[in-house]
Amino acid sequence: NNILLFGHWFRKRDKQGPPELEDLRAFVMDRKAYWGDEIALRVFADRFKVVVCVVLQAEERLQVIFPPSGGATALFYLVLTHRGRVPHYRAISVADRHVLPMDDRSNTGPLSETYITPGMVSRLREDCPIGWDCHLSEPALSFFTSQNNAEISTLRHPVVRNSYTLKEVTNQNVIQALRNSGSAMDSYAIGGFPEGTGFVERIVCSRAEPNNPSFTISKTPGDGDCLFYAMIDVATEAHRDSLLPVPEELQDAMGEEGKLTVERLRQLVSESLTDTELAFFKAANNFI
Repeated sequence: NNILLFGHWFRKRDKQGPPELEDLRAFVMDRKAYWGDEIALRVFADRFKVVVCVVLQAEERLQVIFPPSGGATALFYLVLTHRGRVPHYRAISVADRHVLPMDDRSNTGPLSETYITPGMVSRLREDCPIGWDCHLSEPALSFFTSQNNAEISTLRHPVVRNSYTLKEVTNQNVIQALRNSGSAMDSYAIGGFPEGTGFVERIVCSRAEPNNPSFTISKTPGDGDCLFYAMIDVATEAHRDSLLPVPEELQDAMGEEGKLTVERLRQLVSESLTDTELAFFKAANNFI
């Protein structure tokens, strides 16, 4: 938890008085301390005008991060896995793309594959029903609404998982032992798909759709930079294919190769922090 990590990090600095905004910004720049989180996702969503769709593998459900100032024109899927207490983000490409514009003209690939299907929109509406109307651009909202015609509920049932392996546990004695050790996770499992269907397809798509796109999960290091590497995949593609507006403050940093660095993305997040975030971090750590 970055909020509590900040408290430990600041106290180790042995600095007099409560933390200031410059301390929180320094924490985000520390690659050994700060793991990318929802703050980073909100900044990224806002700067690139994209809705970040997080596939929660352990819970088998979706979470979305909207750009706070609205105007989103595309979707971007991420996987979030927790191994114990350690989060691991990885980017997902749909067919051959990370960036999925909400636009009829861009929704079909070179091999006639569909990037955003009605079933995918239905799943997003099912797990995340609020916020679309006020956070999408008008053209994107028109596209999104037109795709929402697969009203078939998801088949899911409650399960208990081992929080370290994410495997479902059915033996009651083992479940009790896991609960006693704090290693049990109450979750759900989605059904209705053919045996062997990947977890991304089961969570992202509708069981009613016959032709779902293919999904590929990127390989990123299991460290505090994993989210930023996933962001680099999206930013590089957005720049190369002109699929999203690249923030002015990043255009020079990307250069001719169109490649960002983890350090520059951390800086983007760090510079976006305000006294509002500082007050939250201070209160959570009992700093007066």
